[in-house]
Amino acid sequence: MSNSVEVLNTSADTSATPSYAIWGGMYDNDRHEYVEFFDDFHGKVAEGGVYNYDESDDNAALTISTTAPNGELGLVIASDDNEELTMNTVAPLCKIDGNTGKVFFEARIKTSAITDDNALFCGLGLIISAGNAIYQDDDTAALAAAVSFVGFRSLCADGDGLDAVYKTASGSEGVVLELAHTLVADTYVKVGLTFDGKVGGTITYFVNGVAVGTVTEDTSGFPDNVNLAFVMGNKVGANAALTTTIDWVKVAHERI
Repeated sequence: MSNSVEVLNTSADTSATPSYAIWGGMYDNDRHEYVEFFDDFHGKVAEGGVYNYDESDDNAALTISTTAPNGELGLVIASDDNEELTMNTVAPLCKIDGNTGKVFFEARIKTSAITDDNALFCGLGLIISAGNAIYQDDDTAALAAAVSFVGFRSLCADGDGLDAVYKTASGSEGVVLELAHTLVADTYVKVGLTFDGKVGGTITYFVNGVAVGTVTEDTSGFPDNVNLAFVMGNKVGANAALTTTIDWVKVAHERI
């Protein structure tokens, strides 16, 4: 009989593929079944299909790459003060609550500009109704009052600072880790999280496959027992152009 030692990954995984530190934990010695969602953005993103999307004005659009063989979707803001472009899956993909099973999420994203007045968010959150670009406040890009969200966002006052956060609708934003990652223009980063499925259980945030912080689902202000979609968007706090790109997104929710 041999002994085994679990080795935790503390090295960044900057590969283009999903991070083992997140997805290797989907299966253990017990049998689990998962509802899984994956999109690598090879096809048209049509309103009311898999996704809803909206812009706060008329100077933004979603654009599928015709040159990236692995698929890319660009959230393109042409130029307009406080322009915002948001997208989300039409249906919820998971719920983070002690009675609803494990959750896994990861996305690979990049952004064209990291100077102040450029902001983005990416994670799991409230489903947006078409015609409501409501995720980030004007001028600051703070998460709006009506938003429930678990994931990562930057602010207009710190364009290259990606923070790990959570927020429930009408509640205050909780910051798990400020500056969880320093963005580099046009450079991909993988952001993700896991939930262990336990009552009062732990949500662990990851950047490039490395755990950067935790919060428990029973923390005051955390959006537990909320139907969560994949959500992503960007915002400019000044009259400027910005393109935020996603390579792929993957979400899994344990079926129990």
